[in-house]
Order: sequence, then C-alpha cells, then structure tokens
Amino acid sequence: MARPVKPGGPLLSKMDMMIARLALILSLLSLPVLAQTTTPENVANAQPGDMRLMITDGLKVPMNKVRADLQALIGRPLIFEYSESHVLQRQMETGQPFELALVTQDVVEAEIAKGTMLADHPVVARIHVGFFQRGDVPPLDVASPAAVKRALLGAKSIRWSANAAAEPTALHIVDALGIAEAIRGRVQKTVMGQPVQSVTLAPGEYEILINIVGESARAPYVFLGNAPGALEVPVVLMAGIGAKGDAAAARGIVRYLMDSAFEPVLKASNQSR
Repeated sequence: MARPVKPGGPLLSKMDMMIARLALILSLLSLPVLAQTTTPENVANAQPGDMRLMITDGLKVPMNKVRADLQALIGRPLIFEYSESHVLQRQMETGQPFELALVTQDVVEAEIAKGTMLADHPVVARIHVGFFQRGDVPPLDVASPAAVKRALLGAKSIRWSANAAAEPTALHIVDALGIAEAIRGRVQKTVMGQPVQSVTLAPGEYEILINIVGESARAPYVFLGNAPGALEVPVVLMAGIGAKGDAAAARGIVRYLMDSAFEPVLKASNQSR
C-alpha cells in the first residue's frame, strides 16, 4: 500500500524529476539557434583617435587578414568601412573625414582633383573580374571568349552591379562578343541600396554573375573562373590619403601594404600588385 504524501513533503519521485529534467533539456535543444550578427563599421561613428579606413569590398578578405598587424603597427583603434568604391566616394564628398581610402583608380583621381585626397596615390592591388554561376547545372566553361559567349547566351539571367568595379568588364564583354541585343532582356543590374530583383530558375536553367574576384563567399553562386584576358578591363585599386585626416598614420599603413610581405596575402585572394 502506497504511503501517503505528507504535507510539505516531496511531490515528485526521483524518476519523475529525472523525466522532467530530460524534457527541459530536450525543449532547450529544440529552440532555434539565433544567427549572430555584427553591426557594420562606419567611419562616421569613429571616436577621437580612431583610424578611419574606407575600403572597397574587393579588398575585404585580404585587409581583414592583416587587420591585427595593422592594429599593432598603428597602436590605435581601426575602423574599417567596406562598400563599393562609388558608394564610399559619395560619403567622402559629404565632407566626412578619413585617414585612408583603398578604392578604384577613378575614384582616387577624382577626389585628388577635388582636394578630398592628397596627391600621393600608389597602386595597392589589381583585382580580377570573374564569372559566378547560380543554378543546378554542371559548372560552365568560361576559359575562352567563345566559351564565355556560349555561357552567356545560354543563361536565363545575367547579373552585375551598376557603377561598380566589375561593370566596365561586363560592358566590354557584351560589346566585344556582339551579344548586346541577344541578352538585353536578361540583364539584371543590381543597384546599391535598392532591392535585388530575384530570378526564379527552373531545372536546367542558370544565372551568371559578373563580379570582382576576391570578396567573401557569394552563396548561392559558384565561382567559375576569371574573365579571359582579352575580355577583362583591369580593376586598379589605389591608396588615397584623406586631406582632413592623420596623413602620417595613413602613410604608415600604406608602407605596410606596399611591402612585399603583403603580396602573398593578395595572391591568396586571386589578386596581385
């Protein structure tokens, strides 16, 4: 005969408590894992004494690799703001001070002429433009102009960013291959700050992205290869020193980036001097 539970006594047996604990653990394991997000850095939010760098997206991977070294070299907090070169240029022209900008050649030369940057502007890197594929199809051949033409003519969608570093190559490819009219209705130009127009792909269909090589992962795209030399417009990145910033500290970073020790870091991202 079961012994009655005394007032104030235990309400659960040891077995009941074990079952309750197990249920709690299982419920916690079933909770969705929240993705960790970080707020992008912005030079406008820099504190006094911070080193402000405006950097084109194409240099994000190599610059993040050497960030700790630069921090130790300068001995000051670093602010790395990444975006497309022309987007960063618009911010410069609002009067936003910065120490160093690593952006495309046309932006640096324009800002030197406007007085936003100082005169010295060495070439930090040259980055390639390449092809990326989305769609459940075997990887396409892009090793020659003829192969690129076949790939583009067979694509349901062809995408690149307007006013970005890869656009001169994209326009040159279309012109050199004589396919402007054939693909006109399939070109999707992405504009920074505007919603991206998605294209639905059926089995056997694919989309081609023309973009600079060396950025972080572009899922769901798969990298196919660099544009053949005859079709590529070189993307030259220069170091522009801000006219309203700490020029001496900026030149210290430039010396580091121009040293031969930085070249293997560039090479690892399919870039060169």
